[in-house]
Amino acid sequence: MQPEFFTCLQNYDWPGNIRELKNYVRRAVLFCRTQELTPNDILPHMRGAILRREARCWETEQRSEAASNDSLIYRVAASEKTMIQEALSQYGHNRTATAKALGLSRAGLYKKLRKYGLLDRLV
Repeated sequence: MQPEFFTCLQNYDWPGNIRELKNYVRRAVLFCRTQELTPNDILPHMRGAILRREARCWETEQRSEAASNDSLIYRVAASEKTMIQEALSQYGHNRTATAKALGLSRAGLYKKLRKYGLLDRLV
């Protein structure tokens, strides 16, 4: 068994249980055309699930790296959140007046409040 095949097995979520994994390995051994199991022996639906999981992990890594590096995106978001909080305080938490002062629609303000976790604090 090639290490890449083993890595693929580890990266699959296995929605069933250990029995599913055991049956899959048996089946892979039976239908293997070579002496060694390779990533090519992974079923297509499993390969797709593995790739989607790896992509999600990569995106999460990128987001956390961007946040920790004080990237432009992180700084803009932090600045926007601060501006919204200050405007809310200035207008006595009146959302219509706050939205107007910030040049947003009420719906736009609500989206940003939800995005920054500020909506729960206002209720």
